[in-house]
Amino acid sequence: METFEFSQNNWQQVWDLSIPNLQKTQRLVCPILLQTNAIALLLSSSVLSPDYRWLRAGYVNREIRSGLIVSGKDAVLDFSRRLYLNQLQVFSYPFVCEFSLIVNCIAKGDGLKLFAWQYIEES
Repeated sequence: METFEFSQNNWQQVWDLSIPNLQKTQRLVCPILLQTNAIALLLSSSVLSPDYRWLRAGYVNREIRSGLIVSGKDAVLDFSRRLYLNQLQVFSYPFVCEFSLIVNCIAKGDGLKLFAWQYIEES
């Protein structure tokens, strides 16, 4: 089992996205590939009440290209986890590899902001 030494120095912000007026489910893809075994995410709203912190806001996926190509398509591993509104969440994974971070946002409204950090070893 991986042991994490959490401190402010162990986190690198990789995504800061404003979503001005979301009216339907939207697939958001982090613009850079990540390589870590832990990420932290916060989907916040300045408009919705803090009482909505347990409101399911979407799903987080870690999409990994397997390298196994059949019929011209790469097989993809996809790990999906729930994301809650106004709650900073840490997601850990059993191994480190290069992956795309995808958020399927189902929270609707104005003033949504998405923040993502990747865990890094302190140097």
